[in-house]
Amino acid sequence: MAAPEMHFRIQDLEAFRLFALTGSVTETASLLRLSQPAVSQTLRDFEAEVGMSLFRKSGRTLQLTAEAVEFLPEVEEFIRHYGRIKDKALELRTGKAGTLTVASIPTLLQHTIPTAACRFSQVRPNIRLSFGSFTAAETARRIKNGLADLGLAFLPTNEFHIDAKPLLRTAITCFLPRDHHLAGRKALRARDLANERIISQGADSPPGYVLKSYFSEARLSEWPSVEANQSHVALSLAASGMGIALTHPLHMFAHVQSSLVAIPFEPRVELTLAVLRPLSASNRVAEEFERSLEDVLREKTLYLTRDGIFSEMVAAAP
Repeated sequence: MAAPEMHFRIQDLEAFRLFALTGSVTETASLLRLSQPAVSQTLRDFEAEVGMSLFRKSGRTLQLTAEAVEFLPEVEEFIRHYGRIKDKALELRTGKAGTLTVASIPTLLQHTIPTAACRFSQVRPNIRLSFGSFTAAETARRIKNGLADLGLAFLPTNEFHIDAKPLLRTAITCFLPRDHHLAGRKALRARDLANERIISQGADSPPGYVLKSYFSEARLSEWPSVEANQSHVALSLAASGMGIALTHPLHMFAHVQSSLVAIPFEPRVELTLAVLRPLSASNRVAEEFERSLEDVLREKTLYLTRDGIFSEMVAAAP
């Protein structure tokens, strides 16, 4: 006996994927710009069409079944493939090549990415560009879930099912007010900061993670005194006189917080900036944008090395 045919709508697949991502019918409805009852009905219809239980009640919340979790990667891959088909059809029909969605840590969206986007658009004016500012963890998560074509974040990442290509190596840097008594130093070591209030990002961020690892190895258990969830917050605290911020130096690209000076921290605590991509078929548009980005980063690293901050582009694999 032949198996019954299934007739999926792309809207049903997208609703299922977004519910799996958010765990909330309300948030799914908001993202799809539909009413909550409409999304609930869509999920019920999709479950009936699939012919197996995809959802189960846990108290007042709706959760995925084990079968739905196993089914989800196939749905995500189908949606990505559907998007590529749409983009190719658009390219062939009108000369436009669809969209490119870029997710990044906030710092790079203040300077590097806008410069790269401007250059890219001069060559590919018909590409529709979309940019989003996220934490490193959320940037990687969006790449994994197919919500972005390209991501920029520091390593390490907790997401394993993505491609992470190192672009730039740099190091933790000290930021302190220009009138601080240590502002004239060529470099700062832990012993120089023994009586200072240290500001850094939390260990859930890559800069905070590598710094905490160094603190543990150096037995500096009392560091940091103040934690910030974003590097720009750490810099603002330092500019207010709260203490000395230890974070990545990419803010120097935009010449932000001119009231602060940047001084290398020794021994070097390295950071690696990477471009993140989905583990799927290559995306020619994303690759072109990546080349524009690499060119801009290569130029901007000259600012860091000129000021004595370690920075070098990572050579591409042969």
